[in-house]
Amino acid sequence: MRLSLPLLALACLAPAALARTVRVHLDVSLGTLWSDGTPQVHSALVNGTSPGPALRFQLGDFILVNVTNSLEYANTTIHWHGLSMMLTPLVDGVPLVTQWPIAPNRWFEYGFKAEQVGTYWYHSHVGLQVMSAHGAFIIEDPDDPYADEYCQDVPLMVGDTFHRPQEKILAGLYGEPFQWIGTAKALTINGKMIGGVCNETEAAAQEVSCADRPADGPAEEQPHVIHLDYEQTARLRWIGAQALMYQTIGVMNHSMKLIAADGTYIKPMEISAVEIAGGQRYDTLLTGKSEDEVKTDGLSGCYFIRSESRWRESSAASAHLWTGLLAYPSCDIAKALSSLSAATSEKILSDAVPKFGWLTAEFEPLEGAKQEDTFPSDAEVTRRVYIDAQQIPAGPSGKGSRWANNGVVYAEESNALQNATTDTPYLIQIFKGEAEAPSYSRAMDPNQGPSGYDPVSKTWVAKAGEVIDIVIINNASATGHQVEVHPWHRHGDKHWTLASGPGIFSDAALAEARASGFKKPIARDTSVIYAGPGATINPGELLPSNSSGGWLVMRTKVQSADLGAFLLHCHIAPHSAMGMSMTWAMDVDELRTSQAMKAYSE
Repeated sequence: MRLSLPLLALACLAPAALARTVRVHLDVSLGTLWSDGTPQVHSALVNGTSPGPALRFQLGDFILVNVTNSLEYANTTIHWHGLSMMLTPLVDGVPLVTQWPIAPNRWFEYGFKAEQVGTYWYHSHVGLQVMSAHGAFIIEDPDDPYADEYCQDVPLMVGDTFHRPQEKILAGLYGEPFQWIGTAKALTINGKMIGGVCNETEAAAQEVSCADRPADGPAEEQPHVIHLDYEQTARLRWIGAQALMYQTIGVMNHSMKLIAADGTYIKPMEISAVEIAGGQRYDTLLTGKSEDEVKTDGLSGCYFIRSESRWRESSAASAHLWTGLLAYPSCDIAKALSSLSAATSEKILSDAVPKFGWLTAEFEPLEGAKQEDTFPSDAEVTRRVYIDAQQIPAGPSGKGSRWANNGVVYAEESNALQNATTDTPYLIQIFKGEAEAPSYSRAMDPNQGPSGYDPVSKTWVAKAGEVIDIVIINNASATGHQVEVHPWHRHGDKHWTLASGPGIFSDAALAEARASGFKKPIARDTSVIYAGPGATINPGELLPSNSSGGWLVMRTKVQSADLGAFLLHCHIAPHSAMGMSMTWAMDVDELRTSQAMKAYSE
């Protein structure tokens, strides 16, 4: 069947128990977005919208997704963000690593089993298409420990918007001189915000007029509205689909209960706002007020949702934005929107200065909830890998810019961005013997450079049975001498955030961080390395280029079912495009004999 589900799920429906085969069709095409009133032309859309349709499945479903590329200028793929792809690594959606990119006017069918419950998402993995070609991907839990507590389930795609075509932004990132994307023009929820006004100058620069804006466009007239009855509880699934901006989001006069991170149930925590970086997901429960409480508030049942940027200098337009509305039955939406201004009510988010790490050091798994795997102890760790991540000058003139990991810049194959599909995906090359296979012995040779890296296959290598601590160092830019926040996303199986901290990494710093937090690390797929000394939000604080402003330790357990080639990359879209990515070859000795590989190749 064709699946196209609305963003608001039906209330209080329990998932069916029987496994099914579910067919979905997604079409990636070009369109113009008007998220904040000003156009962004040549945006990649899914089924004509951004975000695309929210997809819901049941645990155990076999999922077949037919993706058609209706783009005029580029290839595309779809990555299933957060899903382990155990035994199906060839449908992970990374062009020319796991699959041939989908050429214009062609289609590709992905097939995999829903084996993880929770909140995930899908997005293109070509160029900067992720900025708009994305949607929610939910696998419902038949044993949901909170099922009796909520009657409404709402995916909320957290976004940001830029008033330039994606291909021009990409050209600037690759250019000499380097041209940065700049701060976001607006923050959005489900592609919408409140109070957007069309900028005629920026529209004209894209050869569009403000007069072309659809009458029912998703700016000030149509924010995303969460309709909530008195004393009803809603499960809000916050999905970090933003290209750049780390955000804090709160609902006026309401607190929430945080219950899950990246599809993992955690010990519940009361929060006033959620902090989220690109690639991350957080599930919260928001319980509605009584009718008397709503009357006492004097807001006519209309409570605005506010998004604010953190860890990055913001434009006046994107620093503090009303991005949605929580509406009780008494709320007159049109009246509330007409009376809203930037100064409406007090600022609802209290922490103007961001807290290093937010609350992540306090996260613990929910006791009694089924976990995908158990946290490996220190005694099980077989080795440690160090990754120095740094922005460096690039190009013949030195005026370009790239991101390097231990001096290596990941280059998405040029053919993935163009129309040619003649190159063979890396996994298929390995299976057919057409490429030098990753070598564990070569990667572990101390004469070859950093431990774990194979310079011949240009992959980081791991084998089944290993438990690896990956230490990522947030080095100061070689040109700007400052550091940024980076959400690191691991394709394939989840990892555990062992700890993170400011400044320079050392065993003493790790021990100190673990003594004050991270008592019971949770499994997740996107962990943030924060900026301490030298953060870009402090313009005058510069660091030597060989110094660091923060670090992150990710513990990963390699199992036999993890075989494949999977990326580990920053989920800030421009950074990933600029090379802040690396390929990990997992359980390489089994790649050529894998039945999944054989079937796919044939």
